[in-house]
Amino acid sequence: MFFKHKPHDGPVRRGFYAVMGGTYGGEFLVYIKENKDLYTFISLPEKKVLDVPKDAFKRGIDNKILDFIDTLPKRVFYTVENEYKQLNKINGTSTTKTNHKPDKRAPSDAQASYNQKR
Repeated sequence: MFFKHKPHDGPVRRGFYAVMGGTYGGEFLVYIKENKDLYTFISLPEKKVLDVPKDAFKRGIDNKILDFIDTLPKRVFYTVENEYKQLNKINGTSTTKTNHKPDKRAPSDAQASYNQKR
């Protein structure tokens, strides 16, 4: 008998998710680890560490904002996990917490230069 993973159980180990809408729409999330009340992901291609509250993850799955794609092969996951570790070394232990509020990410280089010209 096979046990199929239920999305409400939490993220799949080495899970690769597509973000279908919202602030991070169009990005991919790789599940890294679980903390007290949060799941830690790294977003691709932005390479940002995101702490997602467990209830927000469940709502994202229920509302089809997050879509499970596949489990990453170990070699690929270890590469992404090393990227996560490097980001934590650079930024300390601080991470970005999702809160479903307007995007507060730093503007892209193109947007920054546009804002300076104004």
